[in-house]
Amino acid sequence: MHTNSLISISFAALAASSLAAQGSDYIGDAHVFFTMDNTVGLNSINTTNEAAVLGDEAIFSIAPGADAFARTYTDFGFWDAYLGDEDMDGDYSEGIIGSVDALYIPASAPASPSLHDIYLSIQTPVDAGGALGVGISDGDIFRIRRDGTIETFLSQADIITAANSTDTNLDVNGFTVDQSNGDLYLTFTAGVDVLGTDVADGGVMRIPGSAYTLAGGVVTAMTAGTAEIVLTEADTDAIFIAAGFPDGVTDLTGIEIDPTGGTFTSTDTGLTMPNLWLCDDDFSDESIVSTVGVIPTVNGVALTAGPGMGLSPMDPFGGANDNPFAIAFLAKNPTAVRPMIVDQFPAGFTTPITVDVGIGGATPNSSVFLILEVFDASPIGAFPARLPNLSLISPIPLASPSFELFFGPGAAATLALVTDAEGFAAFPLNLPPVMANIGFTWQAVDLANFNFSTPTTTEAN
Repeated sequence: MHTNSLISISFAALAASSLAAQGSDYIGDAHVFFTMDNTVGLNSINTTNEAAVLGDEAIFSIAPGADAFARTYTDFGFWDAYLGDEDMDGDYSEGIIGSVDALYIPASAPASPSLHDIYLSIQTPVDAGGALGVGISDGDIFRIRRDGTIETFLSQADIITAANSTDTNLDVNGFTVDQSNGDLYLTFTAGVDVLGTDVADGGVMRIPGSAYTLAGGVVTAMTAGTAEIVLTEADTDAIFIAAGFPDGVTDLTGIEIDPTGGTFTSTDTGLTMPNLWLCDDDFSDESIVSTVGVIPTVNGVALTAGPGMGLSPMDPFGGANDNPFAIAFLAKNPTAVRPMIVDQFPAGFTTPITVDVGIGGATPNSSVFLILEVFDASPIGAFPARLPNLSLISPIPLASPSFELFFGPGAAATLALVTDAEGFAAFPLNLPPVMANIGFTWQAVDLANFNFSTPTTTEAN
């Protein structure tokens, strides 16, 4: 939480005055990636399609100036589909990760990244039960490899070592890498001890690129005591005030290097860093803000959490959009094959019922196959088949944002659907009375380009 001391207010006013004359306007090829802090709707005409209404476990991307609405990779049911019944309670209708807290996309990622190329941090730790075999901390930065295993780029233990921290659990809220020198920038859900000083939930910590060793794309060694507090909460208060948000920062969340360049020097710490994009977990700050003290634009589009980021002007419940929660940027051509999603409602249900299955991100006015597999969700720790079975459909464009074929040999059904002018399709599945604990895993295949959606799971309970 930010303070309201006279010192903070006077510093904020001074910094706001100097920041306001600058700008952050990026022109060129771009993908902006983000998550949101609550349920939102895409800025499309498909307001009732389940694939157009997403929660805080969803990952979005948009090409500002090119896309009318955001594209999506995941939602609620993906995490149960991929991680299985990791908490071993037999329930697939729960939100096991809480939300996606942080995103990072390396510059080496393809023009339209697969979910396998995206590094993230989650709000709620997951256990090593089910098929996962390894736990994920809320302080880890990780990705899901194509073989279904977890690769931890930066662990919570690494961060604690760099900070010489007395804290035993750190919940990472934002993460990015300065790809020019390897410096790591982090924000946290709560205050963290860094070398004996508290970096508040509105501050930013840096680990220099010289402080760690990389091998195979992951941090394998970390030098103790190398972390720095580069932005204090007073710094970020001033930045948000200059951008037009007079209440400053509540809880700094997403962070990314500002692609327009330049540097920022903290009045409090005296340290210089590249200009950063930031976002705040405060429902009055529904936009990204740059350290130059403005709402950034990409190709003339302001990055606010409405149509500027491809979302409906209002959330599905009629209120104002919530705030961006995690952010990342990739300066590459956005015209390649885009991500596709399958979503459904409800996630947990009792039959008989009609389950609404929605598909989004497919080729407009084309055809998709909806693949369904039924599995027994009753054993504690159960999980749907998840390893790619590349023999079922060929060729599979591994360079596209495909999730490959999720199912094993037991794929039970396929159904052809026709997409509309925005690439959406829908299927109402009428389920008769069945015994409880039957699980359903879904995936879509775009017949125009053999792109695969991420999978999703739902359960009759």
